[in-house]
Amino acid sequence: MKLRNSFLVASAVALSAAFTLPAHADDPAPFSLLQARFMGSGCTARDSAAVGLEGDGVAAISVLFSNMISQGTMANRGTPKTCGVALTLKPNEGIQLALLDVKLSGSVDVFGSQGSGNSGLNNVVRVTRNYSFNGIRAGRSSGGGYDIGPLNTYMVNSSSFYEIQEDTVGVITYSPCGKPIIARADLIVQSNGVGTYGDISALDANVALKYLVRTRTCRNSDPEDTQVITVPPDERATVKNVCILRGIVNGRVTSSTRQVCNDQDGNAL
Repeated sequence: MKLRNSFLVASAVALSAAFTLPAHADDPAPFSLLQARFMGSGCTARDSAAVGLEGDGVAAISVLFSNMISQGTMANRGTPKTCGVALTLKPNEGIQLALLDVKLSGSVDVFGSQGSGNSGLNNVVRVTRNYSFNGIRAGRSSGGGYDIGPLNTYMVNSSSFYEIQEDTVGVITYSPCGKPIIARADLIVQSNGVGTYGDISALDANVALKYLVRTRTCRNSDPEDTQVITVPPDERATVKNVCILRGIVNGRVTSSTRQVCNDQDGNAL
């Protein structure tokens, strides 16, 4: 069974035009999306879009894809799909922005024994991501933000929707006061093994890649936290509703590799 999502409900959104997002129903919009750029074999401006969401009092940006799909046609080899996303967010005067967390979702259909040869792992769907969120000063990317990745998740023996949430809530760094920032994502989905399938797509036609954004009034006209915080590529993500491999070293199965299956809340079964 091949799981597909051919929705792209945001195709009517004009990405070249700025639009604003309310943090609360009665509050003025704290920031605007100035630009959304896409580049890669799995995303272009024609088959990807960015939209504004709101939930639980936190403004959010969601990115939708319709072509981030990889299918395996032979053992240990699959054609990867890639996407580089850059979202320019401009806070209102006197406002600072910070990311709370990042979520990625999609579906997989992959079964069979795992082994690794010269061409990599077999019967695996690999999702690789690198996220960054930085301020812009004097035309350069700097100031408040963080950099996460590259992180790899290897999904196996599942036919399901999945979600990967990066646990960033312990590190909240605000952008420079009133300055635009860029939220970036570099994504890869690759299915290895005959008949395997994997994508990065929306579970509910609302979100495939989601940034939750917190705002605050500037303090003393300068952010308290402006350093770029680099988080090492450990197993810090919460993976939901899918089986994954732990202990992959340099893309190969080792004696410490094990399969872990997680429920819809990310708890090991």
